[in-house]
Amino acid sequence: MAVMMGIKKYIKAAIAGAIRDGLNGDSELRRQLIALQEQIKHENEENRLNDLYLSLPGQVLDFFYRGQKIKFFLPNANIDGIQKQILRTKTFYEVAFLEKLYEYIKDKKGVAIDAGANIGNHSLFFSKVCNFSSCYAIEPNPAVSHILQRNIEINDLDAKVHRISKGISSENSHMFLGVSPQDNLGATKLQKEGFIGTEIDVIALDQLDLKDVDLIKIDLEGMAVEALIGAEKTIAQNQPVLFVELFDDEFKEGQTFLAKLGYELKCSLPWGNYIFTRAAE
Repeated sequence: MAVMMGIKKYIKAAIAGAIRDGLNGDSELRRQLIALQEQIKHENEENRLNDLYLSLPGQVLDFFYRGQKIKFFLPNANIDGIQKQILRTKTFYEVAFLEKLYEYIKDKKGVAIDAGANIGNHSLFFSKVCNFSSCYAIEPNPAVSHILQRNIEINDLDAKVHRISKGISSENSHMFLGVSPQDNLGATKLQKEGFIGTEIDVIALDQLDLKDVDLIKIDLEGMAVEALIGAEKTIAQNQPVLFVELFDDEFKEGQTFLAKLGYELKCSLPWGNYIFTRAAE
């Protein structure tokens, strides 16, 4: 291993020297060497993360955030993109998005709904950092639901975070859950028909009949509009802040639907994430 690391360092130094000193006139060779240099950087980072992953006690990472100790069970951090990012940064996934959302919810302490909870990244933020009174973590995918449950338990949130192993749509029915991509477990999609996968129950959020709802987060891989339609009563009665991922082909319909409920777009974030609040707020 030490010999291999020494060879890599020598190659890296040789490439850097060649780029700097002798190859400025050969643009194609220079491009290839820069690409090789980046590949070596990437491999070194992957090796560093793998070593960190193997050293995690019980595959659990812990860190402090806003004075709260947070623990994440990360059994797939060597493969899954979300878990790997948490391990790399030692903080919440998409923490910049959560901090922007925090500006709108910091004074709200009611109920939070996390539709598309994955391993519990947002549920932990809502429950431990924002201190919502309770959080409903909804995740139908068995490939991550056991990780979600473990993260609830190791953060002592059994009484505050309620896990629901169902899908979300506009009405109660059955749908089919596709095969989970190993490098992005959160990208697993639901289909109504013509799809080979595991049949699961789906519900409308209104069926939960929740009161004092201050926040609804929706990340459902192309099913956000159906989820909003199925939550119309809950939204109208509680007027929560909405944090929604809308694909490009969903955005217009989703925004139009929410405008009819008196909502306006307050913040656009990368990768199709949006914050909506009541127009008067």
